Amino acid sequence: MKHLPSATLVLLFAATALSGARGPETASRFVDAANGYSIEPPAFPKAPAGLACQTAAFLAPPEDGFAPNVNIQIQGGANSLEEFITASRAQFKEYGLNLLSEEKRKVSGKEAVAFDYEGDVQGTPLRFAALAVGVGGRVILVTATTPKESFGRHEKAIRACLGSLQLEKR
Repeated sequence: MKHLPSATLVLLFAATALSGARGPETASRFVDAANGYSIEPPAFPKAPAGLACQTAAFLAPPEDGFAPNVNIQIQGGANSLEEFITASRAQFKEYGLNLLSEEKRKVSGKEAVAFDYEGDVQGTPLRFAALAVGVGGRVILVTATTPKESFGRHEKAIRACLGSLQLEKR
């Protein structure tokens, strides 16, 4: 057997140890074909019950100082999707947001709701499209936000993104 430099052995052992560290939570990769890279998301723990936790965010290049984006949150505390819907409607009203549409649907067989709304946030006119799914006393919430004037340019991609949400069997 050929003698390997010690630095090579350390790297080889580290790579071998890490190669077995992947669990089912990280068995897929995020691929950004537009920018030419892919990455495996970290195997962070499940969001604790009762807390809101952002688990992913996707940002487009900024437009007039605002980056259109899609973020995914896990929101605890709502005992049902209906409670989440009621609380969301109250927040829209509280923050002066105009609810354009609300539609019940199913995601992987679970009850879900899609909201479209708009309004000024810190002086910026924004448009939102959101999809919320109730799962075991928590809500998985995917929200897309764009400048109001450019929503039409992004709408097809946003609708495809929201429509692609699936729940994984656990």
